[in-house]
Amino acid sequence: MKKSYFVQLLLICVFFVFTFTYNCRVFGQKEFVPDTTVNSILLLRNVSSFALFCSNSDSIIIIDKKIVFFDFDQPFVLFLNVSQTKYLAAIIHEGTWKNYFSEFEIGEISDSTLQEIDIPYIVTKHQDFQTENNIHINMPMKSLEHLKGKDYVLVGNKIKYCYNSLDSEFLEFGGCEYYLECELVNDKIVKFRFGYTPL
Repeated sequence: MKKSYFVQLLLICVFFVFTFTYNCRVFGQKEFVPDTTVNSILLLRNVSSFALFCSNSDSIIIIDKKIVFFDFDQPFVLFLNVSQTKYLAAIIHEGTWKNYFSEFEIGEISDSTLQEIDIPYIVTKHQDFQTENNIHINMPMKSLEHLKGKDYVLVGNKIKYCYNSLDSEFLEFGGCEYYLECELVNDKIVKFRFGYTPL
């Protein structure tokens, strides 16, 4: 009798856990999980992944001047896809190592923009740039919400997800230890940036 009661109670618990998990998936109420790689090769805060991502890893050129097109306060390395229509800016926080990238920005770029800003870049063999969860340029907003949930801040045409670990020093000031920010046009991603906020 007790064994039968226990089995029924266990089945009820499993049912509620399944129902709760399903509802979270359906309504987008899931916990935000950070993306950390580009094309499943180049990792945030991982020095050795750079050589796997780019064949000419010896010719890295760090750009340490302020450029209007790239609104960065930190040095960065500029990569282009094989057709030179999309860029990946790998941002290096000051005080870290040469190939230790803490933030990535992915967007579209044109030949005229490249000529206008006249900065060094590395052309990669990659057709496109995307995260391990397939966040990419032209991704619909609804697909992003399904993947990452709806717990974001919307300001103008930009949305921002924020993640803090339990002992994060950013919690005290209401900041983000890790962030994902997407710029939208017609409910599609035209540029996105993710990574760790500089201290």
